[in-house]
Formats: sequence, C-alpha cells, structure tokens
Amino acid sequence: MGAKRSNRFMNQLYLNQPSHADQDLVEEPDSLFEEWTSPISLVFEPKYKALWEPFIDVTEEQQKRLLEERAPKVVKQRVTRDQVRLNKLMRNSLVKNRDSEVLLETEKELLDFVQGKSPKGEKQTLYFTSNHVATKNSTQLKILFYQDYHRLLAHAISRYYNLESHSIDCDTQRVFVVTMSKNHRMPPVALTDYLKQF
Repeated sequence: MGAKRSNRFMNQLYLNQPSHADQDLVEEPDSLFEEWTSPISLVFEPKYKALWEPFIDVTEEQQKRLLEERAPKVVKQRVTRDQVRLNKLMRNSLVKNRDSEVLLETEKELLDFVQGKSPKGEKQTLYFTSNHVATKNSTQLKILFYQDYHRLLAHAISRYYNLESHSIDCDTQRVFVVTMSKNHRMPPVALTDYLKQF
C-alpha cells in the first residue's frame, strides 16, 4: 500500500469513529461564535438609542454645530513670512536642520536667555560653550560654537526671535553674541512649530 492510500485509510478510520467526530463538531462552533455581537447592534440598545435619537432628529447644520461644540479645540496658528525676518538662506538652513540636536539646544539656550532662565556664567554643551554676561547697560549671551555652520543657525534662530546678534573676533575664534533689544517681541509660535510648515 502506498503512502497516500495509507493516509486516506487512517483518516477514514478516524472520521468513522463517532466519539471523535461528534465531539469535534459540537464544541467548536459554540465556543467561537457564541458571544460575538455586531457593533451596529449597539446603536439599537436602549441606553445608546436614547443618546443617539436627539442627534438624528435635528437638521444637518445643527448636527455640525453640535459636533464642533464637542470636538476638542485645536488652534493652529500659522506664521506668515512677513511676521518673520528670515532671509531665504536662513530659512532653508533652519528647515534643513529642523530635527537636529544643535538647533534644538541653541533654541533652548536663546529662549532661556530671553526668559531670564539662563544661569550667569559659563555653560558647556556638546556643540557650544555659552557665557551669560550682565553689565550695567545690557545683558549679553556669548556663545562659542565648535563649528562655523552652527553659528549661522544661531543667527537665524536669533533673527526669528527678534534678537540682535552679531559675531566678534575673540583671540583666533569667532564668537556669537546676542543682545535683547528694547523693542523685543516674541513671535506667535515657537521656531520648531514654524518649521513644520515647510
């Protein structure tokens, strides 16, 4: 007898035994489908129907108004180009580096400076060394970036936040200096949110 014929014979013996066949066929369908209900049937249950019917009975405009009232309020404030003093080179540099750690750290350092949270004295990070200097006439933040390109990003960030910035020679290095102007105003959204528009 061949392998196929032998397997068929064994299967036939198994199926002809009443105890196995009855047991398998009876248990399976009940355990699989007994407790399942359609999600649509929930609408017709009395407790949900009471909530649903007043909504159905009003006009489409009233339905929209009800949905708008109950929807979470998401305010997306868009910054227009005339609100931001960035030239094309600065904006492109910021957009290209919007997820970089140096941009995020520099923005945080400048915001801390603007909000008065920047500690006096020297601070060192992976990308720069900063020094918050207070004099009688002004408060300055001096940052020595380890790469020149990061200094360009800092100028763009300070420009976005309406801060006065320039670079000076200090020994053999260029140092980024930012000063808060008298007519300083914060933009409507943070730089990272502004860059998501591009």
